[in-house]
Amino acid sequence: MGVALVTGCSTGTGFATALRLAIDGLDEVATMRDPERDEASLLDAAKAADVPLRVRQLDVIDDESVAQAFEGLDELAVLVNNAAIMWMSSAEATEMEQWSRRWTRTC
Repeated sequence: MGVALVTGCSTGTGFATALRLAIDGLDEVATMRDPERDEASLLDAAKAADVPLRVRQLDVIDDESVAQAFEGLDELAVLVNNAAIMWMSSAEATEMEQWSRRWTRTC
């Protein structure tokens, strides 16, 4: 079927998408900024579902990290760019510096 790479797999939608694609038979590569902190629960879920799943480190705003995450991947069939950050603030309560920093971090 090919390789599927999903960004932002630490929790939520990325976690669920990576697991679903692996269950559906794709050669799944789940990525996250800090695998040492976050990969155990995803690998446990994959093991429980009896599906293989690889985890790689990937920070989508770091060019070197992106290059390393894609290194050696042949025939990429699916890319789910799910990486995001949560922002709990109203527009009125957010300083311009925060807007700039958040925008740069998420793009």
